[in-house]
Amino acid sequence: MKRSLFALCLALSVLAMAQEEPGVAWKRTGPGVEPEPVVFPSDLAFNLPTAATLRKGEMQFEVAHRFEEPIQSGHETFYGLDSHANTRLAFGYAVTDRLTVTLGRSNAFGNVDLRLKHRFWEAGGKVPLMAAAQAGAGWNSNYETGSGGGFDGDQVQVYAAVILNAKAGGRLALGIVPSYVANSDLFDPSDPHTFALGGYARFAVTRTLSAMAEMNHVLSGFDRGHDAVAVGFELETGGHFFKVMVTNSVFLNPSTHLAGSFFPFSDDEWRFGFIITRLLGGSRRD
Repeated sequence: MKRSLFALCLALSVLAMAQEEPGVAWKRTGPGVEPEPVVFPSDLAFNLPTAATLRKGEMQFEVAHRFEEPIQSGHETFYGLDSHANTRLAFGYAVTDRLTVTLGRSNAFGNVDLRLKHRFWEAGGKVPLMAAAQAGAGWNSNYETGSGGGFDGDQVQVYAAVILNAKAGGRLALGIVPSYVANSDLFDPSDPHTFALGGYARFAVTRTLSAMAEMNHVLSGFDRGHDAVAVGFELETGGHFFKVMVTNSVFLNPSTHLAGSFFPFSDDEWRFGFIITRLLGGSRRD
């Protein structure tokens, strides 16, 4: 599976080098200001973050679903769409052009997540580059510990990541995300952390439609047994991003997603998922 994804990314890279850039739906501009390089127009791949940040004063609302039943469950569950879904609602605000703060909640463990992302470097030219750092904490408010109720430190997970993005040719963008989570296994405090390495690729088919693939691999520590993988497409339309995928992971917040999946990425374990984001406050489109 990993070799197949690597071969796919390599093939896309070769193809991208031979293509002209189709353009992006928005670029930051201003009087006498050189537009910043755009590697990923969205601040999120599927689960993993990109190095992109909002512009100062902008806000973003996010709704995401991961359906629990696999597609192969068939028409009885409408291919998983009638099943229970893990959901996430989030609201982000740009304190500066480089610093975005996001507060989100998922119904998986009642995970309330607060995170900060700082874009600290970018470079233009033939191969645009961006780098950012993200850190945050998740409080699993519905997870019961031995404390007898109320807040408990065992419910809290802390995480950090470095995000590196590059644009290879006009159409292909790539990203790698090394990450760390403390207290990643809520059910076993003797195995308290996870180191992971994630990666993703985005290939622009048209100005607004892109194909995407993402994988997160646990390097050490708590591992649910399988790499979390997602494959799908992204549609960008006037302040919205619509992302639809098939995935083997049902977790959405970083502190729960980074430890991998209980299910292999095989056709009998694929599940539908989607993300919708809406930009509020200000315009980023020409």
